[in-house]
Amino acid sequence: MRKYTLVINPGATSTKVAIYDGENEVFTENISHPIEEIQQFHEVADQFDYRKDVIMQKVHEKGYKDDEIAIVMGRGGLTRPCESGTYRVNELMRKECIEGIQGKHACNLGALISDSIAKEIGLECAYIADPGIVDERPAYAKITGHTEFDLDPSHEGVIWHCLNQKMTGKLYARELGKHYEDLNLIIAHMGGGVSVGIHEHGRCVEVNRALCGLGAFSPTRSGSINASKLIEVCFSGKYDMAKVKKMVTAEGALCRTSAPTTPTRWRNALWPATRNANCWSTPSAIRCRWRSAVWPLWSKARSTPSSSRAVLPTASPGWHRLPSRSTG
Repeated sequence: MRKYTLVINPGATSTKVAIYDGENEVFTENISHPIEEIQQFHEVADQFDYRKDVIMQKVHEKGYKDDEIAIVMGRGGLTRPCESGTYRVNELMRKECIEGIQGKHACNLGALISDSIAKEIGLECAYIADPGIVDERPAYAKITGHTEFDLDPSHEGVIWHCLNQKMTGKLYARELGKHYEDLNLIIAHMGGGVSVGIHEHGRCVEVNRALCGLGAFSPTRSGSINASKLIEVCFSGKYDMAKVKKMVTAEGALCRTSAPTTPTRWRNALWPATRNANCWSTPSAIRCRWRSAVWPLWSKARSTPSSSRAVLPTASPGWHRLPSRSTG
């Protein structure tokens, strides 16, 4: 009988895999990918077969059969902006993940791998939830200081850690005996990238574009930097566009190869302020992120034909968004 949910979360050098029975996590593993293996692939999309094979091998090693999986969930990619919610993976989403229309990142593999696995084991489709390109900001929050730097809303938006922030807000609301939609919160995600969001009654109305040089710097990203200095670097003749983008998104802060004293400088500056705080500890990544996304699907999967499931009007052109369930 199909009763399990398979959850897939691809990261830069690892893939997190979990199996749920309802809301209960029964198996989880973080599969590390040696950097020398990852570097063999020219594009992120080229890692598709490599990661998919490793995932299914691990699932089968743990004794789970294909015909026991009712739902496959993948991490959302850097596609077009959309509203918060759970979405079916379709051909348009697959195309945008392959192209990486908002950036090349391992998260683009989430929808691709999950959809392929779902169809191979006899399911209609896979799903994603609260991808990192959810953009719920009001129009005034999108105004920039120059029209030439405005984002094109058809394919550009804010990039942040939506899945973790939304789930953290819902878990906190549950602890208070309230609904996430009842609260006003400021939520910070601190990992390889840092995003800080203002959540107003269930919508994130302001958040920094964490991947592309806005907000706090992080272990790998430069954060907000002096625009004048950035212009000088761009026109110095020392770097091409790809290198400058990498300096901003992947070679900032602790990864600065030209500054061997950076880790020491960080430790001396940050340690006194954080050693007695819990700001670096977070709930289990998969458990925290996926519970609210999986539940509305799992609760119907055993008895409801997929063709009859209710679907909300599309929140992004060409996408199918499913009804949500509050976890407050």
